[in-house]
Amino acid sequence: MRTEGTNEKVDRYWRRWKGFCDYYLDGTHPSLEGVSPEEQRFFVRAFIELYRIIKFDKSGGVTGKYRKPLAGKTVREAISSLGKTHIDRFGRSPFHRQGDLSQGLFSELERQIKAMEKTSVSKKVQKAITPALLRSLALLASYSVINDAEDHAIDLLIAAFFFAMRSCEFVHTSTPGQTKMITLGCITFFTRDRKEIKHSHPNLIDLAFHVRVKFEDQKNGDKMDFRSQRKSGDPTLCPVIRFIRIVQRIRKFVPRHNEHTPLALSPRQARKQTESANATL
Repeated sequence: MRTEGTNEKVDRYWRRWKGFCDYYLDGTHPSLEGVSPEEQRFFVRAFIELYRIIKFDKSGGVTGKYRKPLAGKTVREAISSLGKTHIDRFGRSPFHRQGDLSQGLFSELERQIKAMEKTSVSKKVQKAITPALLRSLALLASYSVINDAEDHAIDLLIAAFFFAMRSCEFVHTSTPGQTKMITLGCITFFTRDRKEIKHSHPNLIDLAFHVRVKFEDQKNGDKMDFRSQRKSGDPTLCPVIRFIRIVQRIRKFVPRHNEHTPLALSPRQARKQTESANATL
């Protein structure tokens, strides 16, 4: 079943193709019905050349040009999606041999996209955080749950690692975007047999076996998405233990916490905010 984010991508590709047909092909039907096979291949190749450099608005209209062409991989993803949409709507794809997805892209188009992929500027990929690094960080943290910003950051990093979180989901960013930060109410613990345990339970650390995180709104458009992890058996690299420490620290040291309190708010920050607020009274 496709997610909301995937549906939006598919719709966006379709709007851009339709906009191309309206704007550049003088209102030609998106199916290219009545257009000769030679012209169809020409139109398709022209579309992907323009797709690399042209900006589209939400309705598929042309609004300008990119400073740098899109990567060939991005273009291939768009064409693959459009081919599937054409099959669903019209029973054939103008991007594929014999109009059939299983036959692959027609040869000229395949060569064109491969050339784009070959000439695309390689992105500088950030190195991934490793378990060894997280273990080293964990050595700096206190064994008990204390009011310490560094400890809180270490717990957040290890917990987020198991859910492959974007940084904007668990820390404050300079420019807030669409993604909503994880809050206290987004964290739920369960026993081994999937019975929910309250954050206030005195034996939470012993009884909790699963942790579930609710992602309310994400960059890819997915909303109210739930993901779960179980205890790893590793006392250092365990998402359940780390989330328990995070929750307990906030509950113990953050004044007036509630379900909307972001996990990124360390107790020390909360204390400073409270002192600042009291000083202005």
